[in-house]
Order: sequence, then structure tokens, then C-alpha cells
Amino acid sequence: MARLLADGYAGKVQLAYLDPPFGSGANYVRKIRLRGDQVGRAERDLAKFENGSMNQLQYTDQWSESSYLQFMYERLWMVKELLADNGSLYLHLDSNEVHAIKLICDEIFGRECFQRQIIWRIGWISGYKSAARNWIRNHDTILFYCKDPGKMIFNKTYLPYQEGYLRRGSGSSSGKKDRPAAGKGYPLEDTWNCSAADRMDSIQIKSFSKEKTSYPTQKNESLLERIILASSNPGDLVMDVFAGSGTTAAVAQKTGRRWIACDANHIAVQTINRRLQAIIGASGDEIAGANPSFSIWEMGGAGGDEGGGGGGGGGGGSIVSVDCRRDGADVIVAIMGYSNLELPKLTKTDWRSLIEWVSLDRNYDGRTFNVYLSDIPKDIKQYVSGRYTIPNVPGGAVIALKVIDILGHETLWVK
Repeated sequence: MARLLADGYAGKVQLAYLDPPFGSGANYVRKIRLRGDQVGRAERDLAKFENGSMNQLQYTDQWSESSYLQFMYERLWMVKELLADNGSLYLHLDSNEVHAIKLICDEIFGRECFQRQIIWRIGWISGYKSAARNWIRNHDTILFYCKDPGKMIFNKTYLPYQEGYLRRGSGSSSGKKDRPAAGKGYPLEDTWNCSAADRMDSIQIKSFSKEKTSYPTQKNESLLERIILASSNPGDLVMDVFAGSGTTAAVAQKTGRRWIACDANHIAVQTINRRLQAIIGASGDEIAGANPSFSIWEMGGAGGDEGGGGGGGGGGGSIVSVDCRRDGADVIVAIMGYSNLELPKLTKTDWRSLIEWVSLDRNYDGRTFNVYLSDIPKDIKQYVSGRYTIPNVPGGAVIALKVIDILGHETLWVK
């Protein structure tokens, strides 16, 4: 955020959604899965990896009380500086620290800028009810603040009347009967997903799992859509500095907002990159032209491996073998193999079971990777193609290929 302030974004953000660490004392992991129909045998091998676990640690949410509050205090001050006068903050927390963080927000924003404490029913996780020895925890809290109550953006939201809902008549003496309801619907209250009329797809319930990215603490799109539509307009700038799985950026992209997504975890960056490329669903000049849909800027240690030239490349223990040749004006790129020294037991399986996705740049300048083509399988049982034809490649153009594996390692091959 300090870099955003230095780059002139102070006062430019209309909406900030923050889903920070909760101070829960827990470790959050991502389950590693392999692709294709070799999954059973390969995952038995994978179970021998990383201390007998198929889980990969994403971040540790363990703090002393003072260090956590200081961490949040500094970032909330920067959020306020980044917000425009009509901007709003939605701060997503649970019961561990919400009481202390609200006092900090009151100090930074002013109590007059506090708008609502929203209760979001999260749904229960399988096994949690039987394990709990107390009232069953079933909600998170979202603190809603604005920078200026007189200028904030707020588009009032209504829930449609349920089918069969009748509007009551004025009484039997009038002779009027109940009739179908008219109007916009129910004005939305500050308790969400708590009634039959307000059913949001909770990411934590398996029946609503189509959005899942395997990233821990992921939030569902219906939640972010509600916030973004209410407190921003098309073309506004939406920011999430604990971006995680990229739900905020995904919904902002779908609803015509500009967005900034930041995260210190390289797996989060790869997850967001893949998710946004799938949403954009484009290849060729629509992405790689003068106005790319999004760019990735590395401020810290979230980058990938680099290697290249000739017939192979790698770094950080990963090796990709590529055959690249011309066919008239076209260039054919074929991945011949991939291995990673962190997964030694899997080297005899189909290399594609290790690959999450592949991207190509048809004219790499050595600095910025402009996505020309992305190969992102839609299902865990599907593989990447591994063979790509790039039409009408100018003479002297540099072809670059990025391979992202199941551990989140990014390997760059250049020729």
C-alpha cells in the first residue's frame, strides 16, 4: 500500500474490501491435487511429500496481540489515505478481534464514519457441529466505514419478493383481497444469508463449490458482488490488499470496475492470475494489445522461477523441456516434459499431471510478459494441451512460455 501511495493512488479508490488475517492462531493450508486420470496413484506418491501431507502451508495466522493490532493499525491508516472522498471500506473479520479492530477504525475514520456492522451467515463446515462444545459459530462480521458520510457511494439493494408472496389488503371491511406484491422487493438489511429470501451461495458449503480455487479462506462471489454493486459504480476503482483467491478482483472484472489486488503469497498471485485469465476468456491481441486487461507488478518476493534460452529452462528445482520451431509464418511450441525436484516421486507420471496452466507471449520484450494465449483446464481431470500453434509470428520475435505447476512454481522459458 505504501507503494500505491507513492505512485499517486492517494484519494483514488472508491471501494476497499479487506479480508485480513483474523488473528485466529491457526495455520492455513492449500490441498495439492494432481490433474488427469493418474490422480489415484500419483496422489499416493504425493502423500510421501512434505512431511507425509498433501497440504501446502499458505500462511500462518499466529500473532501476539500487540503485533496483530499494530499490523492492522498501520494498514488501515494507508487504506484511509487511498480512499477517495466518496470511498468506503468493508472490513471482514470474525469474533476474535472485531471488537478491538472497531476501536481502531473509530480512531482512524471517526465514529461518525461508521455505517454498519454486517452479520454474514457463513454456513457450517462438515464435522464442525459435532466437534464444537459451545454454541455453533455460524457468522462472520463485516465492518462498513466510509471516508465522508455526505459523499459516500451507496446504491440501495433490494431482494426480490419470493414467488407467491402476497401483499396484504387493507382489511375485510374494505372488501379488498390480498394481491401479488408490487415494487422493488425487500430492502436489504444488515444480516446477510439469514433468511429464505436471502440465500447466498456460501463457499464453505460443499453444494456451492463451483467457484472453489482450493485457496484457504476463499470468499464467495455472491458476497463480493453485493458489496461491490452497493458501494461502487461501473468504472470505479476497487481495491483488495489481502487478495487471497482473487474473488474481489474477479467480481470487479465481471461488473465493469477497475481493480487492484495485492497479496504477499506467490500462490495467491498465481491463483488470481489464473482466475482472471479464465474470466477474461480471451487470447491474442485482446489481451496483448496496447491496453492489456491486467498487469502483474512484483513489489516483494512473489515472483517465479526464470530460466530459458535454447531447449529448456527452469529454476528453483523445476525443469521444462520445450521444442519450438517455425512452420512457415507460424511457430509451433510443444512442451516435451516437466519435472520439479520437490516432487521426485512423480517424475514417472505424465508430466501434465503436475501442471496447473500454461501461458504464451508471442513477442516477449524481456521485461513484461503479455499473455497471448492461456491454456487453463476447466476440470481437475483435464490436462493442459502442451502443444500450441502461434500464427503469423514476425521474424526475430522472441517466444516466451510460462509453466505454473501444482506447487505454484512459475517457470519461464524463452527463445
